[in-house]
Amino acid sequence: AGYYKWLNRVPSESEKRLRRLMSLIHEVYESVQGIYGYRRITIYLNYYRNAKVNHKCIQRLMKLMGLKAIIRKKRYRYKSNSEEYTAANILNREFQKDYEPMALLLTDITELKYGKGEKAY
Repeated sequence: AGYYKWLNRVPSESEKRLRRLMSLIHEVYESVQGIYGYRRITIYLNYYRNAKVNHKCIQRLMKLMGLKAIIRKKRYRYKSNSEEYTAANILNREFQKDYEPMALLLTDITELKYGKGEKAY
């Protein structure tokens, strides 16, 4: 008798709400090709759909539906660094020749990396 009572019951308001949430979760999950996890889906639903739902509820429903975020492989962006300009060897390592004052100036260039691949000289 309990089974037939359960079979013919009317769904409660909370159950209706959870089913609506499950359809919204599935819709968002499909629209982003499964990239979003429960955190980002919660943010999306609360911000764009005004759902007012907790992340734990979304996590529980996604686990119930068998949805998981696809973890993408991290791409490393490597920029090959080649010499852009090399100065001509005018001095030809003759440092002791008699030059007039301030005619010959020498320096050493130091390259420092900082930030996101930026360089300072």
